Amino acid sequence: MQFEKSSPEFIEFFLKVAPSGPDIEHKRVFGYPACFVNSNMFTGLHGNTMILRLGEAEREHFLQTYSAHIFEPMPGHRMKEYAVIPQAVLDNAGILEEWLGKSLVYGRSLPPKIKKPSKKS
Repeated sequence: MQFEKSSPEFIEFFLKVAPSGPDIEHKRVFGYPACFVNSNMFTGLHGNTMILRLGEAEREHFLQTYSAHIFEPMPGHRMKEYAVIPQAVLDNAGILEEWLGKSLVYGRSLPPKIKKPSKKS
């Protein structure tokens, strides 16, 4: 399956607003920029959408308050902890920064992912 590429302008916007710090890694996932803490992704791009990872209570609040929806990269493959950020939030720097911060806090609360050793043939 081929996904829509993020526009260069949207990637530039993401890199400008994405949190940074000593414990935050910026990587690419399927070619899209994303941010990780403790090896857990907490925000990123997919096509021309930006997503947040939130705990259940905050996610429900975000979905209801901003008429957002759960991220579904492919039909029938919902990623229940991730919400798509609506354009109204992307256009409001203060609200976007607040929710990116909440996403980062949630990411930090998750147990660190440990890399599994690669299997040798």
